[in-house]
Amino acid sequence: RKRDQDKALVDFKISSMEREAVELNQICMKEKERTQEATAVHVAKIASLSNMIQCQDNSKIELCQSIKFMETEIKDLYKQVELKDIKTKEADKAHAIEAKATKLKAVNADMKFND
Repeated sequence: RKRDQDKALVDFKISSMEREAVELNQICMKEKERTQEATAVHVAKIASLSNMIQCQDNSKIELCQSIKFMETEIKDLYKQVELKDIKTKEADKAHAIEAKATKLKAVNADMKFND
């Protein structure tokens, strides 16, 4: 009889431990699922941030290329302005020479007429 009671007590403890093990296993499985879900969310956020950074980097590259292109265009415009300034100065000189020549012709014609 004592043996039967001891065996019943041991069986009860074993079944309690088995139930506790099943409950702990279920808790662990739920925690594992939550961890996997949280990890998936974090991975998605990291991918999104990485994508945003890549887009910003691409935008910066495009902006730098546009700036370089504009700088080149500005340099070309400055060269064109310099060339026009040189041509204008040359044209002014030519007009001055032409005006002097016209005056000299008039003086020369005057001298011939007075002779």
